[in-house]
Amino acid sequence: MKSFPLVDAYRKIRNTCRFLLGNISDLDTSGIKVGDINKEELAEIDSLRSAVAGLVKKVSNSYETFAFYEVYHTVLSVLHYGHEFLLS
Repeated sequence: MKSFPLVDAYRKIRNTCRFLLGNISDLDTSGIKVGDINKEELAEIDSLRSAVAGLVKKVSNSYETFAFYEVYHTVLSVLHYGHEFLLS
């Protein structure tokens, strides 16, 4: 069966979100306070938190202005970058 690039992209987004949510479902954050975290001690992947916050803001703004193509391109580019980052 032939698959279209757009279908593959949405499938990649959906599967990545399912994977991430499945891995944090049992995360207990009750003992973590923002002031207790030293940014110098974070692993490289943990330091991407501010980049993710910017991504959430950009995607939220795109949804509010009904610019769904921006949401699609932004999320897909981040997934591609994240995949390359994790493989290196």
